[in-house]
Amino acid sequence: MNKKYIWPIVVLLILILLLSFTCVKKSGFLNCKPPVQPSPTAVVPIFTPTVEPVKTVKKPKKSVKPAHHPAKPVKAVEKVITTGSRIQVGLVAGSGSVGSDNGTGTAASFNDPAGIAVDASGNLYISDSNSDIIRKITADGVVSTLAGSAGVTGSVDGTGTAASFWHPWGIAVDASGNVYVADQLNATIRKITPDGVVSTIAGSTKVYGSADGIGAAASFFQPAGIAVDGSGNIYVADSGNNIIRKITSDGTVTTLAGSEKTTGAADGTGDAASFSFPEGVALDGDGNLYVTDSVNDLIRKITPSGVVSTLAGSAGVAGSTNGTGTAALFNRPFGITADKSGNVYVADQVNNLIRKITPAGVVTTLAGTGAVGSTDGDGTSATFNSPFGIAADSSGNVYVVDTNNQLVRKISQ
Repeated sequence: MNKKYIWPIVVLLILILLLSFTCVKKSGFLNCKPPVQPSPTAVVPIFTPTVEPVKTVKKPKKSVKPAHHPAKPVKAVEKVITTGSRIQVGLVAGSGSVGSDNGTGTAASFNDPAGIAVDASGNLYISDSNSDIIRKITADGVVSTLAGSAGVTGSVDGTGTAASFWHPWGIAVDASGNVYVADQLNATIRKITPDGVVSTIAGSTKVYGSADGIGAAASFFQPAGIAVDGSGNIYVADSGNNIIRKITSDGTVTTLAGSEKTTGAADGTGDAASFSFPEGVALDGDGNLYVTDSVNDLIRKITPSGVVSTLAGSAGVAGSTNGTGTAALFNRPFGITADKSGNVYVADQVNNLIRKITPAGVVTTLAGTGAVGSTDGDGTSATFNSPFGIAADSSGNVYVVDTNNQLVRKISQ
């Protein structure tokens, strides 16, 4: 063999041996196939087990998150409640037109209703002032005339339509179902039994004054709000005299607080205190008396011993601000009532609002926007038009005489 071909052959053999050695090491002898590249489908079994568990773990975390953070759902519920869903205003009776028709719900009509009271059975009593009659509304909304004759002005005692009134204003009912009326322009205090028998228990017809005494010997001047306690004592806001009167069960009239025809906003005991056209009175379970001191824009409190203090409002400062004590403001508050927990409710007449006062003197708006209207619904969207009388039942429902709307409304809470 020619020597010039030997060296290339040797080099070639060496390369073959080296390659064979590499293949044997990696794949086995003479198994030197090119490495197989994974097909696209091979990626799925390799990567799916690692990727998919990550996805399934993340999803449960998102769905479980609210369970670990209950504050958000709770806040949402609280927000709904405080914006009025728990406080609902609805119609009890009245068509919105002036009249004296009896009937159920909207079939009935009123003529400037002023006062309202509720008995233990849920019956409502209304002093229909410009019709000169006393109305009764059953729990089913049936309106009837308890006493008086529509459009007939007078002071006659008698039964049902045989009796007459002259601009009846405040009204109250005792545990036995007897109804008491401040017969404003007659300057007398009247009593109506459950059978509709009307009598005069204090004052003398059209005799205006402030004399204390028994029965007809006593005198009043534009008596407005009236309340009765469990012992049969009657309390009267003697508005024109700027005093608060008390009538015992035997008809004895005395002056509990205020000084005759002395206008002011002084706190104090008995005649040391002063008022300016007190309109509404209400009692709590402890015998404290609450008064809407209307022209002073105040809510006053009188203890059983005659000590007068200011519960809420600032004397002579009209407004609708909520707050505690003197930080809160009212504008001609009229009707007033108290519930079994000691909360006081006020018909804030010029503001077209219903206000609530806790025993600590914290004032909030229960219902109304301040705008004039007759819209039912959530407390914060409902509207009123000069609400006068107000009463609360044992379940916490509040009833309002919406005077200029000629309606009787209910606030459920």
